[in-house]
Amino acid sequence: MTNVIYSCTYEDDNAWAKLMRKLRKEMLEQLELDDPYLCQDMLMGLEWTVRQDRKLFERVSKDDLRRHFLSWAESDEARDE
Repeated sequence: MTNVIYSCTYEDDNAWAKLMRKLRKEMLEQLELDDPYLCQDMLMGLEWTVRQDRKLFERVSKDDLRRHFLSWAESDEARDE
């Protein structure tokens, strides 16, 4: 399973790292499995595709971001992931 995450602000690398840790933690909690090893294996199997392009995404509108995502989702690159 691929999760696509867009970075749309580039001012605070520490805040970005904190967000990514929080996303992984919440994903782990949402899996709600009794076996922590299986849960960890599932989490490790998830792909985190992070799109970072300051020129394209900094302060981009939701509509423009959605258009970019939909275009990417139909691309060969997305199908190969």
